[in-house]
Amino acid sequence: MRHILTSMLLLGLCLGSTTASATIARQANLKELVGLSDRVLVGTIGARESYWEGTRIYTRVEVSVDEHWVGPNQQATRLAVTTLGGIVGEIGQQVVGTPKLTRGNQFVLFLKRAPQKSNEWLVVGMAQGAFQIKPTQHTITPVQRNLGGLALTGPRHVFPTDLVSLKRQVMGVSHD
Repeated sequence: MRHILTSMLLLGLCLGSTTASATIARQANLKELVGLSDRVLVGTIGARESYWEGTRIYTRVEVSVDEHWVGPNQQATRLAVTTLGGIVGEIGQQVVGTPKLTRGNQFVLFLKRAPQKSNEWLVVGMAQGAFQIKPTQHTITPVQRNLGGLALTGPRHVFPTDLVSLKRQVMGVSHD
C-alpha cells in the first residue's frame, strides 16, 4: 500500500508540474515611466516584421501616431518600435514580459530611443510601458496593461484604468 501511495504521489508531481516562465522586474510608478521615456504617445499598431540580429530575434512594428503626449518632434506621424522576440521562418523566440503589440490595436506607449538607432524606439519597462486602449461605446475609454509573465517586485503602484485619467496624470507628471 505504501508503494502505491508513493507511486501516485510521484505521478501526481510529474503530471502536475509545469514549466513556469517569468521575467522579474521592479515595478515602475507613473512618474518613473514618464521620466525614463523620451516620448509618450497614443498610437495604432501597423505592420510588423521579425528579423535576426546575431543570435536573437527582434520584431519591429510600425506605429501610426494618433496623439503626442510627451516628447519632441510632435510632427512625427509614424515610428518604428522594436520588441524582443518574434518568429522568423520556422524559428521563434519568446521573451516573457515583452509587450504584445498587435496589429490594429491602439496603445498608449512610453518610449525610449533605441541606443545607436536614432530611428527606432523601445517600450520602457517592457510591458509596463504599453497600455492597450480598449474599444468601447461608453464615454469612458478603458486602458489596460498586459503584464502576463512579468513578475513585478517592489511597492505596488495603482495606475489609471481609463484614457482620460491616464493622460491627465502623465501630463501632470511631465510638468513636475
